Amino acid sequence: MVAVTATSAVASGDFEADVLDELNALRANPAAYGRELAVSRDRYDGNILLGRYEDEIDIQTHEGVAALGEAGAALRRARPIARVEHGEILA
Repeated sequence: MVAVTATSAVASGDFEADVLDELNALRANPAAYGRELAVSRDRYDGNILLGRYEDEIDIQTHEGVAALGEAGAALRRARPIARVEHGEILA
């Protein structure tokens, strides 16, 4: 995942908490999140996003690096929005 993180009321190390943290980092500062995404540009080989570590899988995409550029442009224009809080309805 992206290095930008936010704190969560849910215990860390929990997959759901990690997803919620990433979502809230994106919502809190979309432009910064977009800059962090741009760092992964060098990890693309055609339509394959190469894993960062030996034990991390590579991900085949349909769009390749072009979608990363589009996402970054959209995030630079986006305004921050409210956090999502953990709730049983999300479980």
